[in-house]
Amino acid sequence: MEKFFLEIADALVPISICVICPVTIVWLALRAKMYKDNQKKEILLAAMSKNSEVDIEDLLRKLNGPQKMLKEKLLEKLHRGTTCTILGVGVAILDLLMWINGQNQDEAILVGVVAFALLAVGVAFLLSYRVGKQMLEQEMQAETAALENQA
Repeated sequence: MEKFFLEIADALVPISICVICPVTIVWLALRAKMYKDNQKKEILLAAMSKNSEVDIEDLLRKLNGPQKMLKEKLLEKLHRGTTCTILGVGVAILDLLMWINGQNQDEAILVGVVAFALLAVGVAFLLSYRVGKQMLEQEMQAETAALENQA
């Protein structure tokens, strides 16, 4: 009976890390977004009830803050892609060292899967950056020119 409880305890830790933590993080992020949206709605409704001549589009623009430029969004993809790729290579090297030293093969396989996932995500971000840069070259130039005209 005691062995059964130990096996369940050993299974609960990976389940909580792999299932419960990500679900909780997503739930908290969505809850925070809904709270921000509700606050914006309350501000808009209060402004409209006090003054019916309020420019709603201008108020929404002010509430949402400045939008990121296309170049900034692309540079974020480059940064994420580079980071994930470097981490993936590092974890792959760790996996190779685990295989060479003959450590637990199950752990080495798990580390290899993590390395492959990190590399795949990193390469996907880098490809997205490259394709986005090629496709949005003209839009970025127009955006930069519009900002220069405003200044």
